[in-house]
This record gives sequence, structure tokens and C-alpha cells, in this order.
Amino acid sequence: MGAIVGGEMAVVAVWTTRQLWFDGIVNGMVFGLLALGVVLVYRSTRVINLAVGNMGPPATGLMTLLTFNYGFPYWAALPISLLVGITVGATVERAVIRRLFEAPRVIVLVATIGIAQLMQAILASYPDLVRDRSQRFPIPVNFTWDDVLGVRVTGPKATILVVVPLLALGLSWFLNRTVFGQTVQASASNADLARMSGIDPKMVQLFVWTVAGLLATISLLLLSGNRGSVGGLQNLGPSTMARALAAAVIAGMVPFPPGPSVPESSLVWSRPTSVRVL
Repeated sequence: MGAIVGGEMAVVAVWTTRQLWFDGIVNGMVFGLLALGVVLVYRSTRVINLAVGNMGPPATGLMTLLTFNYGFPYWAALPISLLVGITVGATVERAVIRRLFEAPRVIVLVATIGIAQLMQAILASYPDLVRDRSQRFPIPVNFTWDDVLGVRVTGPKATILVVVPLLALGLSWFLNRTVFGQTVQASASNADLARMSGIDPKMVQLFVWTVAGLLATISLLLLSGNRGSVGGLQNLGPSTMARALAAAVIAGMVPFPPGPSVPESSLVWSRPTSVRVL
């Protein structure tokens, strides 16, 4: 038995590299950011958002259109794409979720599946969208450091390492230090008491769905830049949903401490997928 275990560990050591772990951590940070949107919606409205990954592709596809088809510079196309992501989140809440405000949560859950399909249809309807896998997705910075503590760091990976922690810290500060952020948390803890205190739960719901749309857009932009290719955008939303939901569940549907936070749990979920045990 000891020989078998030792042999398995040797095989794992062969297939595990420092680069694989680094790539897993980088991707896990983005999944954690996406999971924050899941948790915020759930904590505020008790709805599991199964459209979490698919709220980002419309803005991501627009980013490709603006840069490749219409010649927009990256920094001009970026705010437009982010605005579209915000609009998607707000529109989903006003057009679908708010109409189901008094409906059973399971019906709202099913509605999020329909929202996911609608987002895919919007992406598919874009005219002349570049789908060639040889085309590179637009990125803010383009460089490669071949040996940083034994790992290869590219511009998109460095962008993730900077942007995701800043967004997580900013969101944590907003929820814990501002009046409206504390209002969101109060509504999540006890909706009836919050309503009696003058807090409008529908306004809180609009806010969290808007933030979820923005986080989904940023996450998909970061993942697309890290992948490199513009091909396969239609698959990126569904493929990220399971990972984001897993990170949220491992975190206990708690965005920030106490307990393991969403960013921490996402690192556990995004362990290198190329590790093999024979």
C-alpha cells in the first residue's frame, strides 16, 4: 500500500508544475470575483443566479466588435462594455426579477435559466462577430515575463492579479463602511425588519443585480484576455457558471469574513486541472 501511495505521489509530482498552480490561482481569482456576484444576489434576495456566467458575454462580444470591426482603441471600448454590463444587470432586474418579487424562489431560479439563454441569444445575434480562434482578444497591456519565481507572467495574468484584489477590497469596504452597503447587508439579514425600518428591498435588489452584471462583465473580460483567443466566447459563460457556483457554495454563500470567503474558496476550486493521478 505504501508503495502504491508513493507511486501516485510521484506521478502527481511529475504532472504538477509551478506554472500550473500559478495559472490555477489566477483563474481562480476571476471565478471568485464572479462568485461574489452570486453571493450578493443570494444574500439579498435568496435567489441563486444561474445566469451568473451568461450576463457577461453580451458586453464581452461587444468589446470584440468595437475593437476589431470598428477600430475602437481598447480604453475607449472598455467603458462602453462595462456600461453595457451594468445595463444588462439592471435591465434583468427591472424586466424579469422585479416582476417575480412575490413569486416562490424556485420560479425565480427557473427564470434565471431563461435569462442565461437570452444572453446567449444576444451574443449570437451580433453581426460580423469575429469568431476566428487565431484572433487575439483585446487586452490592456501586452508583455511577458518568462521567469518570475519560476513562473511565466503575461500581461493578462498581471492584470488579473491587480484588478481582482482591488475590486474585492473596494466591494468589501463599500458593504462594510458605507450607509448603503450596510443597508444591503441589513436587508439580507432580515428583510421584514429592514422594510419596517424604511429600507426599500426593491432598491437593494436593483443594486445587487446591477453589481452582479458588472462583476460578470469584468470577469468575462479578464478570462477572455487570459485565454487569448476571441473564439469560443459563446461557451465561456456556461463553462464559468459551475466554477463560480462551486466557489460560492464552498464559501458558505458568505462574500467576506467570518468564515472562508469567496476569493479563498475559489482558489481551492481552481486547483490545476492538468494534475493527473494514474
